[in-house]
Amino acid sequence: MPLSRPAEPTPADASEHCSVTILGEVGAVVDGSEVPVTSHRLRALLAGLAVSADATVSFDRLAEIVWGEDFPGNVRRSLQTYLSRLRAALGTGRVLTSSSGARLRVDPEDVDALRFEHLLDRAAAAGDGEAYPLLEEALGLWRGEPFTGLESRLLLETDAPRLVERRLAAIERLVDLDLAAGRAGSRIAELRALAAAYPLRESLWTRLVLALSATGRGAEALEAYETVRTRLAEELGADPGADLQRLHRELLTEGAEPPPSPQSAPRPVPVPRQLPMDVDHFVGRIDELKELEALVAAPSGRGSKVAVVTGMAGVGKTSLVVHFAHRAAPRFPDGQLYIDLAGFGPRPPVGTDEAVRRLLDAFAVPPEHVPEDLDARAGLYRSITAGKRLLVVLDNAADPEHVRALLPGGPGCFTLVASRDRLGGLVAATAAHPLPVEPVPPADARQMFMRRIGPDRAARERAAFDVLVQRCSGLPLALAVASARAATAAHLPLSDLTATLSSPVGVLDGLAGHGPDLRAVFSWSYRGLGEDAARLFRSLGTVPGAELTAEAAASLAGLTVAQAAVALGELARASLAAERPGGRITLHDLLCAYAATLAEECDDDAGIAAAIGRLCDHYTHTAHRADALLDPQRDPIALPEPTVPVRELPDRDAALAWFAHERHTLARLVRLAADRGFDRRCWRLAWAMTTYLDLSSLWEDWAATQRLAAAAAAREGEPAQVALSRRLLGRALVRMDRLGEATGQFLSALDHYAIAPDPVGEAMTYINLGWLEETRLDFQAALRHNRCALDRFEAAGHVVGQSRALNALGWDHLRLGEFEPARELCETALELQIRLGDRRGEAETLDSLAHVHHGLGAHAEAEAHLVRAIGIFREVGDRYNEADLYGTLAGFREGWGDADGARIARDRAAALLEAIEHAGAPEAGEGPQGSGS
Repeated sequence: MPLSRPAEPTPADASEHCSVTILGEVGAVVDGSEVPVTSHRLRALLAGLAVSADATVSFDRLAEIVWGEDFPGNVRRSLQTYLSRLRAALGTGRVLTSSSGARLRVDPEDVDALRFEHLLDRAAAAGDGEAYPLLEEALGLWRGEPFTGLESRLLLETDAPRLVERRLAAIERLVDLDLAAGRAGSRIAELRALAAAYPLRESLWTRLVLALSATGRGAEALEAYETVRTRLAEELGADPGADLQRLHRELLTEGAEPPPSPQSAPRPVPVPRQLPMDVDHFVGRIDELKELEALVAAPSGRGSKVAVVTGMAGVGKTSLVVHFAHRAAPRFPDGQLYIDLAGFGPRPPVGTDEAVRRLLDAFAVPPEHVPEDLDARAGLYRSITAGKRLLVVLDNAADPEHVRALLPGGPGCFTLVASRDRLGGLVAATAAHPLPVEPVPPADARQMFMRRIGPDRAARERAAFDVLVQRCSGLPLALAVASARAATAAHLPLSDLTATLSSPVGVLDGLAGHGPDLRAVFSWSYRGLGEDAARLFRSLGTVPGAELTAEAAASLAGLTVAQAAVALGELARASLAAERPGGRITLHDLLCAYAATLAEECDDDAGIAAAIGRLCDHYTHTAHRADALLDPQRDPIALPEPTVPVRELPDRDAALAWFAHERHTLARLVRLAADRGFDRRCWRLAWAMTTYLDLSSLWEDWAATQRLAAAAAAREGEPAQVALSRRLLGRALVRMDRLGEATGQFLSALDHYAIAPDPVGEAMTYINLGWLEETRLDFQAALRHNRCALDRFEAAGHVVGQSRALNALGWDHLRLGEFEPARELCETALELQIRLGDRRGEAETLDSLAHVHHGLGAHAEAEAHLVRAIGIFREVGDRYNEADLYGTLAGFREGWGDADGARIARDRAAALLEAIEHAGAPEAGEGPQGSGS
């Protein structure tokens, strides 16, 4: 078994044909019989897997497809239950889990939506004569609206609009072909129905007008034009587009002509639906909403189509623009874009060039078509949006230049910009409509506060209630914090709480002179904290965006775990921190900024640095323990004894779960350690993340952390650590199929090992180079590298490495068809592993030998080796690889004509995978990752 053997999927029953319908009601047919999929969540799961047929769909995406935002308490267990039910309905081997999710083993051509898109792709590349039957066949697959009967918001707001758009574009091309061939009359009824269903789609009306005119029905064509003109004016306050207006003029002079026959259908463009969730129970802002409504409804050319919503932090700008965007979305059928520019707050701002790239991504512009130059990139964005009716929300902009390149082209678009800055330059340059947002009026503020504490308490203590509301100065965020404090102190009279809010204590960084003082409200809650909670709150301000457990928080603040748990509870009750799944806690951006200000005022630089260092140490030690559970054969790196709490992780499942929860915080800490100059902590932490990131296919994250690690090691001046980090970076690049760059990293690692000799490190690098060449299918080159690895492992006396290299050499000979050398090398590796008691290595080599014997036609020996390997993986508790080898065994038996034995093996693999509740399980038929690290 090599470092990364090509997958050998577990086959479904060859005699069973499975097809899935999406274009209409979701359903499945197996061997000609409809499969009963009665639960709407089970149908959503089937649809979510089918739209990515024979490809892995992440568990996170599947959960969002099935439940939306309303996740059950144990989402992974519930998802496994539904996957099990779907597997039972469709037959063994159809639904498989993997390291990153689950997949449905079905030919994409047997999913109607995917066949529909494949036919359209073929039609797009074909001439008119060949395209016509392809388009008709594709459209004939539609039985109704996509995902009829489903309640999956994700599918209905992403995949469904894309499919509908492609259908309409295909119909329009058919109409164009019919018009060019003199068959205009055959499409008039269909065009009338579609124009009624999509009354704002001018391209349909254009073709209807053309078809009526071409068949001598000029009066009806004029009537159709008047219908769409009136509809556009009433709904959008807009005039028809240039094509329709030209047709109208030609009709009036009886000169309308059908358009020339198109050569190919345009590439379909997705309809983005990016708005965040709307605000629950939105209160007030009636005047602002009316002002925005009037601006949207103003006819093109008679008013600005950019609104700039400005105001101080916490005043509710984002809530207002998001709420209005949801109300206005139906007016913008070509989509809604949203981007948080992070112009204010602890997070780095999103640069203009990156923002334009994200907006282009929303229209599926291939990366190779995105210009590197910002001006050219912005020009492409304006070109794409010029003829569309789009709503664009640009939240948290820093200054006019942050926004200017992000404004779409064309009068049909409307842009909402939210910023603390007044953006006067943007208003002057673009005639944007300024809309300053003030604190909410007293009536709305009272309603917001009353919703939290209840109307009875507000009525009983009317005077104190009025004081509290007044001192929150009408700021929605302040009202939320203050009302939470009052609600959690239900035993105290409100009059007792008003005394602590009697005077301001300063201003939050960046808010001086911008209106009411948020810090007065924040300090009120902060001063109500105990000493430990206050220290923890200040410390949290030094790690923006992090989500911390009690152990991590204890390390950060220098507390015991018990003290930290109490302190976290205080922060949550005071609404100074937000609770996340898994008992983790994080701060809102504004609260984080306030906490950081307090840390600067109350704690010296050495204390802040020490807190961050303790947090890095907690994560480094915990990550190393978790990594050892994921790959016990990996050579550890030296660490000092921990002086902070370390998370106890009992087994591999717990390690996978911990990494899944913490990976974003780990990545932030690697960067923070690099920025702070904690170079040793930086590369040590990055080292510990590699096994998980590899298993989880998070290769971009892996490469990013290893780049930081390599730079940190270089600053530290330790060639051996530079070599280690470059080698690990090279492995990530191989996973990403960036083989040229990976080669450079491996060769650089060897150069550094020449300065600081490390035979084991060199040997690992040669193993990695061998893997790279196996990826290129150059097994002769792989043999050379693996022989170099073996020589160095032998020189170092690294017996585990020797067995690994021998196994890799055996695999290379096997792939070259040299079965006897392969057998000898693998058997030698096996002897070493048995002598060492390396049970996992023994199981991996038994798997390789099984493939050797399979290639030699020795079926009994191949099965015997696999059965032994399965037993060892069961013994060491590795259910993932146990399931994997059952999948391999099923494949072997299938090839030998043992259908019953194959079914038994597949059932066992499926049962094991079903029992695995975490997403870290390798897919059946995909070998262990191997160490090589």
